[in-house]
Amino acid sequence: MTEIPLSPAEYRQQMILKNINDPDYVLMLSERGDRPGLALKYLKAGLVMDPGEFIRNWWEDTEFPMYQDSVWRKVLKFYPKEVRIIPIRIYRGGPNWTGFSWTTRQDKAEWFKTRLDPYKRNVIWTAVVNPKRIIFETNDRNESEVVIQYWYKDSFIQEPTELKHKWFLP
Repeated sequence: MTEIPLSPAEYRQQMILKNINDPDYVLMLSERGDRPGLALKYLKAGLVMDPGEFIRNWWEDTEFPMYQDSVWRKVLKFYPKEVRIIPIRIYRGGPNWTGFSWTTRQDKAEWFKTRLDPYKRNVIWTAVVNPKRIIFETNDRNESEVVIQYWYKDSFIQEPTELKHKWFLP
């Protein structure tokens, strides 16, 4: 009897199940769309030694977290609380201001504004974020990224507004 070879997706799934206790290996093999749900399962099961590092690693390998907003909200609740007292000015390039990912660099927001916008409809948003709504900051992708809880009424000290000019602020 001839054994039918596995498809790449089937093989990947088989390897994930075989190595389910190794989150780094699973991250490497899993599809991007499956990652937030897998991360949440690891966190809920208590299989993660350092939730902060774990979440940052999985976050940094994520593209378009807004497509899984509700799952990422649950994952980010596991991030260890850090005490911050100073509000910071943040920027976001895109069609709207609702999203986890912001940056402290206006030039990076300009890059995100134009990245996937053939119709030139995106804008740059700016706001001052309430420090207690900052989940974490990272520069691992050279984006000066600030991940925030944007959905609370007190998320911003200065509400998001569209940046109307093209020059860069210091």
